[in-house]
Amino acid sequence: RLISNRERRSLHNEAQGIQNRFYRYARNGLSQREHHDLRDRIQDLRQRLQRERHEGRDQRRDRWDDRW
Repeated sequence: RLISNRERRSLHNEAQGIQNRFYRYARNGLSQREHHDLRDRIQDLRQRLQRERHEGRDQRRDRWDDRW
């Protein structure tokens, strides 16, 4: 597993929040500000996912190194 269940739930909730915001914005068409807001939130989520995956690999590597 690359990320913990807790991290997965948190990331999922954040993605759901972005999706809900998109639907709310899209009702009347996206303004430039709303487009940028969504873009920035998606980018933040991507970076967080990459960070969580990287930390998960580091933790597994540390556990492996401890065995030797």
